[in-house]
Amino acid sequence: MSDLKESTTDDYIDTSRELITNFSFDACKLGNQGYSRLLLQLFGFPGNGKSSFINSCIFALGEKKTFENWTKAAKSAGGDTTCRIPYKLTETITMVDNRGMPTLADHETGEIYAQLGNLVRLDEEVEWCDDFQKNLDRLLELNIDSDFGKSDFIVPIFVHSVSSKVPQEEKESYRIMLETARKLTGITPVILLTHKSKGGQRQMCSIFEDLGIAPQKIYATENYTEEDHQKLREKDEQILKILSQILEDVKFVLRSEREATTEKKNRMKFVLKYLSEIKKEEKEMLPSPPSPPNEKKCIFS
Repeated sequence: MSDLKESTTDDYIDTSRELITNFSFDACKLGNQGYSRLLLQLFGFPGNGKSSFINSCIFALGEKKTFENWTKAAKSAGGDTTCRIPYKLTETITMVDNRGMPTLADHETGEIYAQLGNLVRLDEEVEWCDDFQKNLDRLLELNIDSDFGKSDFIVPIFVHSVSSKVPQEEKESYRIMLETARKLTGITPVILLTHKSKGGQRQMCSIFEDLGIAPQKIYATENYTEEDHQKLREKDEQILKILSQILEDVKFVLRSEREATTEKKNRMKFVLKYLSEIKKEEKEMLPSPPSPPNEKKCIFS
């Protein structure tokens, strides 16, 4: 029985690797519809395992026989990524390590939406700036008459450690962020729960289900790391399952007509509108200037 299970698992791993490696938009039901690259966009808080998950995907896909810290994943919980760094998994699939957001403040979620919308160039430094006008000007400058990213299909992947709490008072902010990511990209974010061996996986799954994420979009995994990179069948199988399911989601979405260039423009409008509304709200919250003192009038008798 054990030999049969091992053979079945090995077949699944080999088949999954082949399907992932050979994925092409041309093979979708309606053809490529203008897409040529699949961007798996990782986002979340610093130190929750985004960079380590990319290392794990590279290692699980099997071309690299020896583990390396390709992403320079930090050993501490602080996170070191400060740019949008692309890592090519296959000829078609690229995974993007976006800078972690320190908080859910408006200007930081606005920057995350700009990254998810592929409006910030890859390999470009990401700066958390609370000057909304500066953010607006920067996006306009980057995207005016620009073709970069117009053929990219975007899948948002929210990475969250099971050991990182979701404060009760921030749950609504989480929900809004995930819903906004769906509206921006046209696809429901994948929830990736890391450090699952630390416990709390079921509770965390329940939290994200309560936030509106379907159970089949929530995955838990244990990353390969510099400290623990012994090749394990169950790790490879889980990571490949996640990637395979994402590709199935992409193929399902592309059974309907989409227009790559128009979507890039719509993402731009979406983020600019978001930043403009935040700027307007911020201005309305400013205290009104004091009324000028009444002028004293001289009365001549």
